[in-house]
Amino acid sequence: MSPGRAHSSKRTRIVILVAVVVAALITGLALLPDTFSADADATARISCADLLRRNFGPLDDAATSVASASVVAESDSNAYEYCDVQGTVVRQIQFELRLPTKMYRQRYLQEGCGGYCGMVGVSAQPAASTGCAPVTDGSFALGQDNQGHVSTSGTGGGSAEVWATNPQLKVDFGYRSEHAFATAAKAITKAFYGAEPTYP
Repeated sequence: MSPGRAHSSKRTRIVILVAVVVAALITGLALLPDTFSADADATARISCADLLRRNFGPLDDAATSVASASVVAESDSNAYEYCDVQGTVVRQIQFELRLPTKMYRQRYLQEGCGGYCGMVGVSAQPAASTGCAPVTDGSFALGQDNQGHVSTSGTGGGSAEVWATNPQLKVDFGYRSEHAFATAAKAITKAFYGAEPTYP
């Protein structure tokens, strides 16, 4: 093969390779979920207070009762408006779930709870300067539970004295509470927005 034909053949292969890569990128972008677009904010389908009238009792292994559901306004101490939902999953998994009313991007973040825990309190939002915008601008629904028991110390960190002698509460603390609360949180989120989180 002459040098000219070899060079032309190499150029043809490069052009074909570039065309294949461009086609793959275009196809990949077309398949990305809508939640990546700037206008993908989900809005509430019902009012926050309507969650009190919903029946979450039949949830499999996560019978849930909502004790309160109220809108918390944006303020100096709160970066965005949200529906604050508090309740209990059988037996005594207490929880708080914050459902943004404006910027929600179909994502759910369930926080952990340190030590023996036994208390509920979604963390104070980090400053926007931390660079974690989705956690500070209301893109995420945020939730936390008490790991299945109520602290007897009243100061957080919890006391192991009471619940650690109860086999069911030990199971709840060890692993069940996080799964049961996640099930409840997804159901409540679906009731509020009309769909479960796309990225739990």
